[in-house]
Amino acid sequence: MKKLLFAGSLLCIGGLSTISQAADLNSVAQLTSKISAHINQLQQADYIQFVNTEFQVQPRSLRHVYVQARTNSAHINLLRIINGLPIKDMSPLELKAWNEADIENILNAQMESLDELNVVYNIKSKPDELMTVDGSTDSIYVALLKIEQQLKSLGLPGQEPGDSYQYATLLLSIVKQIAKHQKVLLPRPNTEVEKDKRPNDNYLYALSVAAELQYYQTEYLKKDIPGGVAVPDPKDGKATSDDTIAVLKTIIADLVALKIAVGDKAPLVIPEVDSNRTPADVYKQLVFAYDIIFAMEDAAAEAS
Repeated sequence: MKKLLFAGSLLCIGGLSTISQAADLNSVAQLTSKISAHINQLQQADYIQFVNTEFQVQPRSLRHVYVQARTNSAHINLLRIINGLPIKDMSPLELKAWNEADIENILNAQMESLDELNVVYNIKSKPDELMTVDGSTDSIYVALLKIEQQLKSLGLPGQEPGDSYQYATLLLSIVKQIAKHQKVLLPRPNTEVEKDKRPNDNYLYALSVAAELQYYQTEYLKKDIPGGVAVPDPKDGKATSDDTIAVLKTIIADLVALKIAVGDKAPLVIPEVDSNRTPADVYKQLVFAYDIIFAMEDAAAEAS
């Protein structure tokens, strides 16, 4: 059974450095810019040109920034493995309203990891800053997406359906927990999903799950979470497993916020799965999650 490092970014990898009590979005923005510059030094050592990719994203909340920061930690850890360094900073995903200090803690750990990678790459000069990141959640989130692209350019393997399955399984697990807390009877899993599914099918269905969760939150649950449930705009062209995972991470962050909003204090149940999965397996998990959300809507409608 293969443990998924990319999925581990969300489930296990965080920072164990001392948390600064004075952390704020401006300090997070400064750290984000420094990390980008450090990674650019690694790119230069591998003769890779920095490409400042433009991302058009909807407004994001602090929880989305936190989840993306954890994802980047996984990429850095994979880069460490490739270069003969051990994985660092393992900690479980906690049920809490993540704040600026939590994010800064992760970024400080990333800086320490990058310093060690600089030794492997024989980099001794100080980096020049490449990105101007203002102290807003939107700007920091976009900068973290750009950093993810920088890291991927260093030869990291692409994500596959098995990686998507880990995220989809965590998503389903949290939906089940919320339904249980709301005393909603779970529907039977749909076992008749076609086997000829592709990553693009998973991507589109993930968007449907996000939209249905948003509808449940606004029309039935009526519990406010900062920024509300995000529904990403569909991308042009066919989507990949990377695109699917990007949507699933957003949904998971919102589900954690909803779990807190409904008063469910039970720890997150994080299933262990293997990576030998197909797009159809991912699709089944998403269909089941959608059906549970729909069942929660029905229960809420009957109770009103």
